[in-house]
Amino acid sequence: MSLKKRPYDKCGRIRCQCKQKRKEKEKMMLREEKIIAYLKEHVGESVSSLQLVMYAGAYEGDLDQLERDDLFILNDEVHQIAGKNGFYLDMRHHANKFEGFPFHLDFIIRRKRAG
Repeated sequence: MSLKKRPYDKCGRIRCQCKQKRKEKEKMMLREEKIIAYLKEHVGESVSSLQLVMYAGAYEGDLDQLERDDLFILNDEVHQIAGKNGFYLDMRHHANKFEGFPFHLDFIIRRKRAG
């Protein structure tokens, strides 16, 4: 009986296949400048990452064709873009709760404090 060789990372830990597939997918075709413009205009307001992308018109494609894995990637990218550009997407009101998928949960758009 032969065992399949399992993929290992640099530290010798077994890699999760789903994370590997997620990394292999192309980055979302998001228009960063539209997301930033939306964030600047709506500081203090509440919106989800999926709504933000829809309202800002930042996705170059059909949102209805996205699968669940794509929506997780979209959510991560929105948070990364916000963080790189001095915004904090405050989701404290969802802390320690099991409410749903992160791309459907709302956050409050805040500016990061200088310092």
